[in-house]
Amino acid sequence: MGHLAQPSPNALSMDELCHRAGISRGTLHNYVRRGLIAKPDICRASTPGGRYRKVAYFPPSALERLTAVQRLKQDGHSVEMIAQRLAHKDHGVIPMPGAFRATPPTQKARRTLPEIPSAITQIGYPAYMLNRNWCIEWVSERAEQLFFGRPIAKIPAIEDRHFFKLLFTTATRELVTDFESFVKSHLPLIQGDLPIPKQNPLIASLDETTLNWLTHIWPGTDGPKMGHLDRQEETIRLRLAPVSRYQRIAVFFREGTLVCWIPAALNLEPMLDFLTGRQQVITDLLMHRLPALCSMAVLVADLQNSVKISADLPPEEYFELITEIWSRLEEPFRRYHGDMGKHIGDGVVRYFLAKPGNGSQHLLNALLCASTIRVCMASINASWKARKRWTNDLMLNIGLHEGREWFGYIPTYPTPEFTALGDTVNIAARLSSFSRNGALWVTKQFLSSLPLETQEATVYGIRRRTNEGEILIPKTYSRVSDMIDQESAKLSKFSDIATISVTEVLDINEQAMRQSLTGKPMPVGTQEAEDRTCRSEYVQTSPN
Repeated sequence: MGHLAQPSPNALSMDELCHRAGISRGTLHNYVRRGLIAKPDICRASTPGGRYRKVAYFPPSALERLTAVQRLKQDGHSVEMIAQRLAHKDHGVIPMPGAFRATPPTQKARRTLPEIPSAITQIGYPAYMLNRNWCIEWVSERAEQLFFGRPIAKIPAIEDRHFFKLLFTTATRELVTDFESFVKSHLPLIQGDLPIPKQNPLIASLDETTLNWLTHIWPGTDGPKMGHLDRQEETIRLRLAPVSRYQRIAVFFREGTLVCWIPAALNLEPMLDFLTGRQQVITDLLMHRLPALCSMAVLVADLQNSVKISADLPPEEYFELITEIWSRLEEPFRRYHGDMGKHIGDGVVRYFLAKPGNGSQHLLNALLCASTIRVCMASINASWKARKRWTNDLMLNIGLHEGREWFGYIPTYPTPEFTALGDTVNIAARLSSFSRNGALWVTKQFLSSLPLETQEATVYGIRRRTNEGEILIPKTYSRVSDMIDQESAKLSKFSDIATISVTEVLDINEQAMRQSLTGKPMPVGTQEAEDRTCRSEYVQTSPN
Protein backbone atom coordinates (compact mmCIF):
# COMPACT_ATOMS: atom_id res chain seq x y z
CA MET A 1 0.00 0.00 0.00
CA GLY A 2 3.06 2.25 0.20
CA HIS A 3 2.56 3.52 -3.32
CA LEU A 4 -0.85 5.06 -2.48
CA ALA A 5 -0.89 8.80 -1.80
CA GLN A 6 -2.12 10.42 1.36
CA PRO A 7 -5.41 12.30 0.95
CA SER A 8 -5.21 16.09 0.87
CA PRO A 9 -6.33 17.88 4.06
CA ASN A 10 -9.59 19.14 2.54
CA ALA A 11 -10.45 16.01 0.54
CA LEU A 12 -13.81 14.38 1.10
CA SER A 13 -14.17 10.64 1.36
CA MET A 14 -16.91 8.95 -0.62
CA ASP A 15 -19.05 8.40 2.48
CA GLU A 16 -18.63 11.99 3.63
CA LEU A 17 -19.43 13.40 0.16
CA CYS A 18 -22.56 11.24 -0.11
CA HIS A 19 -23.70 12.33 3.34
CA ARG A 20 -23.18 16.06 2.69
CA ALA A 21 -24.77 15.92 -0.79
CA GLY A 22 -27.68 13.77 0.37
CA ILE A 23 -27.17 11.02 -2.23
CA SER A 24 -26.45 7.31 -2.13
CA ARG A 25 -23.18 5.63 -3.02
CA GLY A 26 -24.91 4.09 -6.07
CA THR A 27 -25.97 7.52 -7.34
CA LEU A 28 -22.44 8.85 -6.90
CA HIS A 29 -21.01 5.86 -8.79
CA ASN A 30 -23.50 6.56 -11.61
CA TYR A 31 -22.48 10.24 -11.78
CA VAL A 32 -18.80 9.29 -11.97
CA ARG A 33 -19.49 6.69 -14.67
CA ARG A 34 -21.39 9.26 -16.76
CA GLY A 35 -18.67 11.88 -16.36
CA LEU A 36 -20.69 14.28 -14.23
CA ILE A 37 -18.15 13.99 -11.41
CA ALA A 38 -14.41 13.50 -11.91
CA LYS A 39 -12.96 10.17 -10.85
CA PRO A 40 -11.73 10.16 -7.26
CA ASP A 41 -8.19 9.69 -6.06
CA ILE A 42 -7.59 6.31 -4.45
CA CYS A 43 -5.70 6.99 -1.23
CA ARG A 44 -4.79 4.99 1.83
CA ALA A 45 -6.53 5.48 5.14
CA SER A 46 -5.75 3.94 8.47
CA THR A 47 -8.21 1.86 10.44
CA PRO A 48 -8.59 1.81 14.25
CA GLY A 49 -6.53 -1.36 14.33
CA GLY A 50 -3.59 0.38 12.66
CA ARG A 51 -4.13 -1.29 9.33
CA TYR A 52 -4.52 0.52 5.99
CA ARG A 53 -7.27 0.26 3.37
CA LYS A 54 -8.08 1.83 0.02
CA VAL A 55 -10.49 4.78 0.20
CA ALA A 56 -11.83 7.01 -2.62
CA TYR A 57 -11.34 10.71 -1.95
CA PHE A 58 -12.88 13.64 -3.89
CA PRO A 59 -11.73 17.26 -4.01
CA PRO A 60 -13.97 19.85 -2.23
CA SER A 61 -15.13 21.12 -5.65
CA ALA A 62 -16.99 17.82 -6.12
CA LEU A 63 -19.58 18.96 -3.57
CA GLU A 64 -20.22 22.16 -5.55
CA ARG A 65 -20.46 20.09 -8.70
CA LEU A 66 -23.02 17.76 -7.12
CA THR A 67 -25.06 20.77 -5.98
CA ALA A 68 -25.14 22.03 -9.60
CA VAL A 69 -26.20 18.58 -10.83
CA GLN A 70 -29.00 18.36 -8.29
CA ARG A 71 -30.22 21.85 -9.22
CA LEU A 72 -30.34 20.97 -12.93
CA LYS A 73 -32.23 17.77 -12.16
CA GLN A 74 -34.80 19.76 -10.18
CA ASP A 75 -35.20 22.00 -13.26
CA GLY A 76 -36.28 18.93 -15.22
CA HIS A 77 -33.07 18.20 -17.17
CA SER A 78 -32.15 14.61 -17.90
CA VAL A 79 -28.83 13.16 -16.76
CA GLU A 80 -27.68 13.06 -20.41
CA MET A 81 -28.51 16.73 -20.89
CA ILE A 82 -26.71 17.67 -17.65
CA ALA A 83 -23.62 15.76 -18.78
CA GLN A 84 -23.63 17.61 -22.10
CA ARG A 85 -24.02 20.99 -20.43
CA LEU A 86 -21.25 20.44 -17.91
CA ALA A 87 -18.95 19.07 -20.63
CA HIS A 88 -19.48 22.27 -22.64
CA LYS A 89 -18.75 24.38 -19.58
CA ASP A 90 -15.56 22.45 -18.82
CA HIS A 91 -14.26 23.06 -22.35
CA GLY A 92 -15.06 26.76 -22.51
CA VAL A 93 -17.90 26.55 -25.04
CA ILE A 94 -20.80 28.97 -24.59
CA PRO A 95 -23.86 26.95 -23.56
CA MET A 96 -27.23 27.51 -25.24
CA PRO A 97 -30.20 26.61 -23.03
CA GLY A 98 -31.53 23.27 -24.16
CA ALA A 99 -28.87 22.62 -26.81
CA PHE A 100 -25.66 20.83 -25.78
CA ARG A 101 -23.09 18.58 -27.33
CA ALA A 102 -22.48 15.28 -25.57
CA THR A 103 -18.79 14.79 -26.36
CA PRO A 104 -16.18 17.54 -25.83
CA PRO A 105 -14.27 18.36 -29.03
CA THR A 106 -10.99 17.06 -27.58
CA GLN A 107 -12.39 13.62 -26.76
CA LYS A 108 -12.53 10.79 -29.22
CA ALA A 109 -15.66 9.05 -28.04
CA ARG A 110 -18.88 7.84 -29.55
CA ARG A 111 -21.16 10.84 -30.20
CA THR A 112 -24.71 10.78 -28.88
CA LEU A 113 -27.68 12.54 -30.39
CA PRO A 114 -27.70 16.20 -29.23
CA GLU A 115 -30.46 17.53 -27.02
CA ILE A 116 -32.39 20.39 -28.60
CA PRO A 117 -34.74 23.11 -27.26
CA SER A 118 -38.27 21.94 -26.60
CA ALA A 119 -39.52 25.23 -28.10
CA ILE A 120 -37.93 27.89 -30.27
CA THR A 121 -39.20 30.55 -27.87
CA GLN A 122 -36.99 29.07 -25.12
CA ILE A 123 -33.67 29.94 -26.72
CA GLY A 124 -31.63 32.46 -24.77
CA TYR A 125 -30.31 34.47 -27.71
CA PRO A 126 -31.70 37.28 -29.88
CA ALA A 127 -34.46 36.07 -32.21
CA TYR A 128 -37.57 37.48 -33.85
CA MET A 129 -40.30 36.46 -36.25
CA LEU A 130 -41.13 38.82 -39.13
CA ASN A 131 -44.37 38.43 -41.07
CA ARG A 132 -44.50 38.86 -44.85
CA ASN A 133 -44.81 42.64 -44.39
CA TRP A 134 -41.78 42.55 -42.06
CA CYS A 135 -43.71 43.50 -38.95
CA ILE A 136 -42.51 41.75 -35.80
CA GLU A 137 -44.90 39.00 -34.70
CA TRP A 138 -42.69 37.53 -31.95
CA VAL A 139 -39.43 38.67 -30.36
CA SER A 140 -37.23 37.23 -27.63
CA GLU A 141 -36.41 39.28 -24.55
CA ARG A 142 -32.73 39.15 -25.47
CA ALA A 143 -33.43 40.76 -28.85
CA GLU A 144 -35.45 43.49 -27.16
CA GLN A 145 -32.53 44.18 -24.81
CA LEU A 146 -29.68 44.05 -27.32
CA PHE A 147 -31.29 45.48 -30.48
CA PHE A 148 -34.24 47.69 -29.60
CA GLY A 149 -33.89 48.77 -25.98
CA ARG A 150 -37.63 48.52 -25.28
CA PRO A 151 -40.41 45.91 -25.04
CA ILE A 152 -41.85 45.52 -28.53
CA ALA A 153 -45.04 44.04 -27.09
CA LYS A 154 -45.84 47.45 -25.60
CA ILE A 155 -46.20 48.87 -29.14
CA PRO A 156 -49.93 48.31 -29.80
CA ALA A 157 -50.32 48.87 -33.56
CA ILE A 158 -48.89 46.11 -35.75
CA GLU A 159 -47.81 48.62 -38.42
CA ASP A 160 -45.63 50.40 -35.83
CA ARG A 161 -43.72 47.13 -35.30
CA HIS A 162 -42.30 47.19 -38.81
CA PHE A 163 -38.69 46.03 -38.53
CA PHE A 164 -37.09 48.80 -40.56
CA LYS A 165 -39.24 51.41 -38.84
CA LEU A 166 -38.13 50.14 -35.43
CA LEU A 167 -34.47 50.37 -36.43
CA PHE A 168 -34.83 54.14 -36.72
CA THR A 169 -37.41 54.86 -34.02
CA THR A 170 -35.96 52.83 -31.11
CA ALA A 171 -32.49 52.76 -29.53
CA THR A 172 -31.02 50.42 -32.17
CA ARG A 173 -28.44 52.90 -33.47
CA GLU A 174 -27.13 53.36 -29.92
CA LEU A 175 -27.15 49.66 -29.03
CA VAL A 176 -25.70 48.25 -32.27
CA THR A 177 -22.26 49.71 -32.93
CA ASP A 178 -22.12 48.18 -36.42
CA PHE A 179 -25.54 49.60 -37.30
CA GLU A 180 -25.02 49.68 -41.05
CA SER A 181 -23.76 46.10 -41.14
CA PHE A 182 -26.71 45.03 -39.02
CA VAL A 183 -29.19 46.61 -41.44
CA LYS A 184 -27.47 45.21 -44.51
CA SER A 185 -27.37 41.70 -43.03
CA HIS A 186 -31.19 41.60 -43.32
CA LEU A 187 -31.52 42.84 -46.88
CA PRO A 188 -30.90 39.46 -48.60
CA LEU A 189 -33.80 38.04 -46.54
CA ILE A 190 -36.39 40.37 -48.08
CA GLN A 191 -36.74 38.04 -51.09
CA GLY A 192 -39.07 40.42 -52.93
CA ASP A 193 -41.61 40.63 -50.06
CA LEU A 194 -41.31 44.41 -49.71
CA PRO A 195 -41.50 47.34 -52.13
CA ILE A 196 -38.70 49.89 -52.19
CA PRO A 197 -38.77 52.10 -49.07
CA LYS A 198 -40.19 55.20 -50.76
CA GLN A 199 -43.18 53.13 -51.96
CA ASN A 200 -43.77 51.32 -48.66
CA PRO A 201 -46.57 52.99 -46.65
CA LEU A 202 -45.36 51.33 -43.44
CA ILE A 203 -42.09 53.26 -43.37
CA ALA A 204 -43.13 56.34 -45.37
CA SER A 205 -43.10 58.36 -42.13
CA LEU A 206 -39.31 58.07 -41.84
CA ASP A 207 -37.34 61.18 -42.74
CA GLU A 208 -36.24 61.71 -46.32
CA THR A 209 -32.54 61.15 -45.60
CA THR A 210 -33.28 57.74 -44.07
CA LEU A 211 -35.58 56.74 -46.93
CA ASN A 212 -32.93 57.78 -49.49
CA TRP A 213 -30.26 55.74 -47.71
CA LEU A 214 -32.48 52.65 -47.47
CA THR A 215 -33.48 52.99 -51.10
CA HIS A 216 -29.81 53.22 -52.11
CA ILE A 217 -28.88 49.93 -50.39
CA TRP A 218 -32.18 48.14 -51.12
CA PRO A 219 -31.79 44.80 -52.96
CA GLY A 220 -33.16 44.31 -56.45
CA THR A 221 -35.95 41.88 -57.24
CA ASP A 222 -33.68 39.74 -59.41
CA GLY A 223 -31.43 38.57 -56.55
CA PRO A 224 -30.80 34.89 -55.76
CA LYS A 225 -33.66 33.00 -54.15
CA MET A 226 -32.91 31.29 -50.85
CA GLY A 227 -34.03 27.89 -49.68
CA HIS A 228 -35.87 27.14 -46.48
CA LEU A 229 -32.89 28.11 -44.31
CA ASP A 230 -30.06 30.61 -44.68
CA ARG A 231 -26.99 30.77 -42.46
CA GLN A 232 -24.39 33.54 -42.51
CA GLU A 233 -21.57 34.45 -40.10
CA GLU A 234 -21.65 38.14 -39.24
CA THR A 235 -19.57 40.54 -37.15
CA ILE A 236 -22.01 42.64 -35.14
CA ARG A 237 -20.67 44.61 -32.18
CA LEU A 238 -23.27 45.29 -29.51
CA ARG A 239 -22.96 47.72 -26.64
CA LEU A 240 -24.54 45.33 -24.12
CA ALA A 241 -22.93 42.04 -25.22
CA PRO A 242 -19.27 40.96 -25.28
CA VAL A 243 -19.76 38.64 -28.27
CA SER A 244 -19.19 40.13 -31.73
CA ARG A 245 -19.17 37.09 -34.03
CA TYR A 246 -22.62 35.64 -34.66
CA GLN A 247 -24.24 33.07 -36.88
CA ARG A 248 -27.31 34.77 -38.38
CA ILE A 249 -29.82 32.00 -39.09
CA ALA A 250 -32.95 32.78 -41.11
CA VAL A 251 -35.74 30.26 -41.59
CA PHE A 252 -38.41 30.98 -44.20
CA PHE A 253 -42.04 29.99 -43.61
CA ARG A 254 -45.24 30.73 -45.43
CA GLU A 255 -46.16 33.00 -42.51
CA GLY A 256 -42.88 34.93 -42.51
CA THR A 257 -39.19 34.73 -41.59
CA LEU A 258 -37.61 33.69 -38.30
CA VAL A 259 -34.23 35.35 -37.62
CA CYS A 260 -31.90 34.04 -34.87
CA TRP A 261 -28.51 35.40 -33.80
CA ILE A 262 -26.38 32.65 -32.23
CA PRO A 263 -22.80 33.27 -30.99
CA ALA A 264 -20.31 31.78 -33.45
CA ALA A 265 -18.55 29.87 -30.64
CA LEU A 266 -21.62 27.74 -30.10
CA ASN A 267 -22.13 24.32 -31.59
CA LEU A 268 -25.08 24.95 -33.95
CA GLU A 269 -25.92 21.36 -34.82
CA PRO A 270 -28.71 20.94 -32.23
CA MET A 271 -30.28 24.25 -33.25
CA LEU A 272 -30.16 23.42 -36.95
CA ASP A 273 -31.58 19.98 -36.22
CA PHE A 274 -34.42 21.57 -34.30
CA LEU A 275 -35.24 24.01 -37.10
CA THR A 276 -35.83 21.12 -39.50
CA GLY A 277 -39.02 20.43 -37.54
CA ARG A 278 -40.75 23.29 -39.31
CA GLN A 279 -44.30 22.58 -38.15
CA GLN A 280 -43.29 22.47 -34.50
CA VAL A 281 -41.34 25.73 -34.85
CA ILE A 282 -44.08 27.73 -36.58
CA THR A 283 -46.77 26.38 -34.23
CA ASP A 284 -44.72 27.51 -31.24
CA LEU A 285 -44.16 30.93 -32.80
CA LEU A 286 -47.86 31.38 -33.56
CA MET A 287 -48.80 30.42 -30.02
CA HIS A 288 -46.47 33.16 -28.75
CA ARG A 289 -47.42 35.76 -31.35
CA LEU A 290 -47.64 39.25 -29.88
CA PRO A 291 -51.17 40.63 -29.65
CA ALA A 292 -51.64 43.65 -31.89
CA LEU A 293 -54.18 46.32 -32.69
CA CYS A 294 -55.40 45.43 -36.20
CA SER A 295 -58.04 46.51 -38.69
CA MET A 296 -60.20 43.52 -39.52
CA ALA A 297 -63.49 42.21 -40.82
CA VAL A 298 -65.27 39.54 -38.79
CA LEU A 299 -67.60 36.92 -40.27
CA VAL A 300 -69.86 34.91 -37.99
CA ALA A 301 -72.02 32.12 -39.45
CA ASP A 302 -74.44 29.90 -37.57
CA LEU A 303 -76.46 26.89 -38.75
CA GLN A 304 -80.18 27.67 -38.57
CA ASN A 305 -82.44 25.24 -36.68
CA SER A 306 -79.47 23.10 -35.66
CA VAL A 307 -81.35 21.71 -32.65
CA LYS A 308 -84.22 20.44 -34.83
CA ILE A 309 -81.81 19.04 -37.44
CA SER A 310 -79.84 17.17 -34.77
CA ALA A 311 -83.11 15.76 -33.42
CA ASP A 312 -84.19 14.61 -36.90
CA LEU A 313 -80.94 12.78 -37.72
CA PRO A 314 -79.21 9.76 -36.20
CA PRO A 315 -76.11 10.91 -34.29
CA GLU A 316 -73.68 9.53 -36.84
CA GLU A 317 -75.46 11.31 -39.71
CA TYR A 318 -75.64 14.60 -37.82
CA PHE A 319 -71.89 14.56 -37.23
CA GLU A 320 -71.40 13.57 -40.86
CA LEU A 321 -73.43 16.62 -41.91
CA ILE A 322 -71.53 19.04 -39.67
CA THR A 323 -68.21 17.61 -40.84
CA GLU A 324 -69.26 18.00 -44.48
CA ILE A 325 -70.33 21.61 -43.96
CA TRP A 326 -67.08 22.76 -42.36
CA SER A 327 -64.95 20.69 -44.73
CA ARG A 328 -66.67 22.20 -47.78
CA LEU A 329 -66.39 25.73 -46.38
CA GLU A 330 -62.70 25.41 -45.57
CA GLU A 331 -61.74 26.04 -49.21
CA PRO A 332 -63.43 29.47 -49.54
CA PHE A 333 -62.15 30.42 -46.09
CA ARG A 334 -58.63 29.58 -47.24
CA ARG A 335 -59.06 31.23 -50.65
CA TYR A 336 -60.14 34.53 -49.09
CA HIS A 337 -57.67 34.44 -46.18
CA GLY A 338 -60.16 33.97 -43.36
CA ASP A 339 -58.19 33.16 -40.21
CA MET A 340 -59.86 30.59 -38.01
CA GLY A 341 -61.55 31.69 -34.81
CA LYS A 342 -63.67 29.64 -32.47
CA HIS A 343 -66.28 27.10 -33.53
CA ILE A 344 -69.21 28.07 -31.32
CA GLY A 345 -71.69 25.18 -31.26
CA ASP A 346 -72.80 24.85 -34.88
CA GLY A 347 -71.33 28.23 -35.82
CA VAL A 348 -67.97 29.60 -36.82
CA VAL A 349 -65.99 32.83 -36.51
CA ARG A 350 -63.47 33.94 -39.13
CA TYR A 351 -61.15 36.98 -39.12
CA PHE A 352 -60.04 38.83 -42.24
CA LEU A 353 -57.04 41.00 -41.35
CA ALA A 354 -56.14 44.21 -43.18
CA LYS A 355 -52.82 44.34 -45.00
CA PRO A 356 -50.77 47.55 -45.01
CA GLY A 357 -51.29 49.52 -48.19
CA ASN A 358 -54.50 47.60 -49.08
CA GLY A 359 -57.09 49.50 -47.09
CA SER A 360 -60.21 47.59 -48.19
CA GLN A 361 -58.86 44.27 -49.47
CA HIS A 362 -59.79 42.46 -46.26
CA LEU A 363 -63.37 43.75 -46.55
CA LEU A 364 -63.65 42.52 -50.14
CA ASN A 365 -62.28 39.14 -49.08
CA ALA A 366 -64.84 38.88 -46.30
CA LEU A 367 -67.76 39.79 -48.59
CA LEU A 368 -66.63 37.43 -51.36
CA CYS A 369 -66.16 34.65 -48.81
CA ALA A 370 -69.64 35.19 -47.36
CA SER A 371 -71.17 35.09 -50.82
CA THR A 372 -69.27 31.92 -51.74
CA ILE A 373 -70.21 29.99 -48.60
CA ARG A 374 -73.89 30.73 -49.28
CA VAL A 375 -73.46 29.04 -52.65
CA CYS A 376 -71.73 26.08 -50.99
CA MET A 377 -74.58 25.78 -48.49
CA ALA A 378 -77.15 25.79 -51.32
CA SER A 379 -75.31 22.84 -52.86
CA ILE A 380 -75.12 20.97 -49.55
CA ASN A 381 -78.80 21.66 -48.90
CA ALA A 382 -79.82 20.24 -52.28
CA SER A 383 -77.68 17.15 -51.71
CA TRP A 384 -79.19 16.37 -48.29
CA LYS A 385 -82.75 17.08 -49.46
CA ALA A 386 -82.30 14.47 -52.18
CA ARG A 387 -80.71 12.06 -49.71
CA LYS A 388 -83.18 12.40 -46.82
CA ARG A 389 -86.32 13.55 -48.68
CA TRP A 390 -87.07 15.93 -45.83
CA THR A 391 -88.37 19.50 -45.54
CA ASN A 392 -85.46 20.87 -43.56
CA ASP A 393 -83.45 23.65 -45.19
CA LEU A 394 -79.72 23.78 -44.41
CA MET A 395 -78.79 27.44 -44.17
CA LEU A 396 -76.04 29.47 -42.51
CA ASN A 397 -77.13 32.82 -41.08
CA ILE A 398 -74.24 35.25 -41.60
CA GLY A 399 -73.24 38.52 -39.95
CA LEU A 400 -70.39 40.81 -41.10
CA HIS A 401 -68.83 43.79 -39.33
CA GLU A 402 -65.51 45.59 -39.43
CA GLY A 403 -63.42 47.48 -36.92
CA ARG A 404 -60.05 47.84 -35.26
CA GLU A 405 -59.44 45.45 -32.39
CA TRP A 406 -56.76 43.68 -30.41
CA PHE A 407 -55.94 40.43 -32.20
CA GLY A 408 -53.92 37.52 -30.88
CA TYR A 409 -53.61 33.78 -30.36
CA ILE A 410 -54.83 31.46 -27.65
CA PRO A 411 -52.26 28.64 -27.16
CA THR A 412 -54.45 25.63 -27.85
CA TYR A 413 -53.23 22.29 -29.21
CA PRO A 414 -52.66 20.97 -31.80
CA THR A 415 -53.01 24.37 -33.47
CA PRO A 416 -53.30 27.82 -31.90
CA GLU A 417 -56.65 29.57 -31.99
CA PHE A 418 -57.12 33.16 -33.12
CA THR A 419 -59.19 35.58 -31.09
CA ALA A 420 -60.06 39.27 -31.13
CA LEU A 421 -61.15 41.46 -28.23
CA GLY A 422 -63.78 44.14 -28.65
CA ASP A 423 -67.20 44.93 -30.03
CA THR A 424 -66.49 43.97 -33.66
CA VAL A 425 -66.84 40.24 -32.98
CA ASN A 426 -69.85 40.73 -30.73
CA ILE A 427 -71.72 42.82 -33.30
CA ALA A 428 -71.04 40.31 -36.10
CA ALA A 429 -72.26 37.51 -33.84
CA ARG A 430 -75.44 39.39 -32.96
CA LEU A 431 -76.11 40.07 -36.66
CA SER A 432 -75.74 36.35 -37.32
CA SER A 433 -78.38 35.70 -34.64
CA PHE A 434 -80.63 38.40 -36.16
CA SER A 435 -80.34 36.89 -39.64
CA ARG A 436 -82.83 34.22 -40.76
CA ASN A 437 -83.16 31.85 -43.72
CA GLY A 438 -79.52 32.08 -44.74
CA ALA A 439 -79.48 35.87 -45.08
CA LEU A 440 -76.27 37.92 -45.07
CA TRP A 441 -76.51 41.02 -42.88
CA VAL A 442 -73.77 43.65 -42.72
CA THR A 443 -73.37 46.90 -40.85
CA LYS A 444 -73.52 50.27 -42.54
CA GLN A 445 -70.00 50.81 -41.26
CA PHE A 446 -68.79 47.69 -43.10
CA LEU A 447 -70.44 48.47 -46.44
CA SER A 448 -69.52 52.16 -46.35
CA SER A 449 -65.85 51.23 -45.90
CA LEU A 450 -65.80 49.46 -49.29
CA PRO A 451 -64.65 51.31 -52.43
CA LEU A 452 -67.47 53.14 -54.19
CA GLU A 453 -67.31 50.87 -57.25
CA THR A 454 -67.67 47.82 -54.98
CA GLN A 455 -70.71 49.31 -53.26
CA GLU A 456 -72.23 49.85 -56.70
CA ALA A 457 -71.58 46.16 -57.49
CA THR A 458 -73.52 45.06 -54.39
CA VAL A 459 -77.26 44.46 -54.31
CA TYR A 460 -78.44 45.39 -50.83
CA GLY A 461 -81.40 46.96 -49.11
CA ILE A 462 -84.18 46.63 -46.54
CA ARG A 463 -87.35 44.60 -46.94
CA ARG A 464 -90.51 46.45 -45.89
CA ARG A 465 -94.03 45.14 -45.47
CA THR A 466 -96.76 47.09 -47.23
CA ASN A 467 -100.43 46.53 -48.01
CA GLU A 468 -99.32 45.02 -51.33
CA GLY A 469 -96.89 42.65 -49.57
CA GLU A 470 -93.16 42.68 -48.90
CA ILE A 471 -91.00 44.94 -51.05
CA LEU A 472 -87.29 45.59 -51.19
CA ILE A 473 -86.12 49.18 -50.84
CA PRO A 474 -82.69 49.01 -52.51
CA LYS A 475 -79.53 50.74 -51.29
CA THR A 476 -80.97 51.61 -47.90
CA TYR A 477 -80.16 50.86 -44.26
CA SER A 478 -82.19 50.57 -41.10
CA ARG A 479 -81.60 50.49 -37.40
CA VAL A 480 -82.17 47.01 -35.98
CA SER A 481 -84.84 48.29 -33.58
CA ASP A 482 -86.86 49.76 -36.47
CA MET A 483 -87.22 46.31 -38.07
CA ILE A 484 -88.66 44.64 -34.95
CA ASP A 485 -92.18 44.99 -33.64
CA GLN A 486 -91.94 47.21 -30.56
CA GLU A 487 -94.12 44.74 -28.64
CA SER A 488 -92.03 41.73 -29.64
CA ALA A 489 -89.75 39.90 -27.22
CA LYS A 490 -87.07 40.10 -29.93
CA LEU A 491 -86.66 43.80 -29.16
CA SER A 492 -85.05 43.10 -25.80
CA LYS A 493 -83.08 40.19 -27.26
CA PHE A 494 -81.32 42.51 -29.68
CA SER A 495 -81.17 45.57 -27.45
CA ASP A 496 -77.36 45.61 -27.57
CA ILE A 497 -77.42 46.26 -31.35
CA ALA A 498 -80.76 48.08 -31.49
CA THR A 499 -79.29 51.42 -32.65
CA ILE A 500 -76.81 50.00 -35.18
CA SER A 501 -77.59 50.71 -38.82
CA VAL A 502 -77.53 47.54 -40.95
CA THR A 503 -78.59 46.20 -44.32
CA GLU A 504 -79.16 42.85 -46.04
CA VAL A 505 -76.84 41.89 -48.90
CA LEU A 506 -78.79 39.90 -51.49
CA ASP A 507 -76.20 39.52 -54.24
CA ILE A 508 -72.86 40.82 -55.45
CA ASN A 509 -71.22 41.23 -58.83
CA GLU A 510 -68.38 38.88 -58.08
CA GLN A 511 -66.54 39.58 -61.31
CA ALA A 512 -66.40 43.31 -60.57
CA MET A 513 -65.30 42.66 -56.98
CA ARG A 514 -62.71 40.14 -58.06
CA GLN A 515 -61.32 42.64 -60.53
CA SER A 516 -61.23 45.28 -57.81
CA LEU A 517 -59.42 42.83 -55.54
CA THR A 518 -56.75 41.68 -58.00
CA GLY A 519 -56.80 44.32 -60.72
CA LYS A 520 -57.51 41.53 -63.23
CA PRO A 521 -60.80 40.31 -64.72
CA MET A 522 -61.98 36.90 -63.57
CA PRO A 523 -61.50 34.23 -66.28
CA VAL A 524 -64.68 32.54 -67.48
CA GLY A 525 -64.82 28.87 -66.52
CA THR A 526 -63.17 29.25 -63.12
CA GLN A 527 -64.70 28.09 -59.86
CA GLU A 528 -65.91 31.62 -59.29
CA ALA A 529 -67.86 31.54 -62.57
CA GLU A 530 -69.46 28.27 -61.51
CA ASP A 531 -70.38 29.88 -58.20
CA ARG A 532 -72.20 32.64 -60.07
CA THR A 533 -74.26 30.05 -61.96
CA CYS A 534 -75.20 28.37 -58.67
CA ARG A 535 -76.06 31.71 -57.17
CA SER A 536 -78.59 32.50 -59.91
CA GLU A 537 -80.56 29.44 -58.75
CA TYR A 538 -80.34 30.36 -55.09
CA VAL A 539 -83.50 32.21 -53.99
CA GLN A 540 -83.11 34.25 -50.82
CA THR A 541 -85.99 35.37 -48.61
CA SER A 542 -86.07 36.92 -45.15
CA PRO A 543 -88.87 37.29 -42.63
CA ASN A 544 -87.21 40.20 -40.79
